[in-house]
Amino acid sequence: MPIVCVDAVKENLPNVIEFVTKMLGENADGKLVFELELICEEVFVNICNYAYDQNIGKAEIEVSKLSDCIVVKFIDSGKKFNPLEIAEPNIHAPLEERSIGGLGIFMTKKLSDALSYERSNGKNIFTITKNF
Repeated sequence: MPIVCVDAVKENLPNVIEFVTKMLGENADGKLVFELELICEEVFVNICNYAYDQNIGKAEIEVSKLSDCIVVKFIDSGKKFNPLEIAEPNIHAPLEERSIGGLGIFMTKKLSDALSYERSNGKNIFTITKNF
């Protein structure tokens, strides 16, 4: 399975998105590509912003294309963070009553077909499955 390891800095986001989406092939459905790009952006930027505090760490991305889906793993050795434990924001509350943050994880949950998280050997492993 193809793997890329990059510094967890926002400037590497285009490389991460290109790495993941090129696995879909040139004839991939536009909606699928767009949703996968959004998912990758939300997850990678969260790693950049929060995993390593002020330091620059690494993010490893693994991609597997199966017959009916694509599986993307985001791996970092930053502080422990399970995005699946984050409560969903109240998107129906007035804007002035909403908390800042949480919409990216919410969107990732809604756009993905399966999600899993594990902490292993000091690493966060967040796995996203998107069906074709």
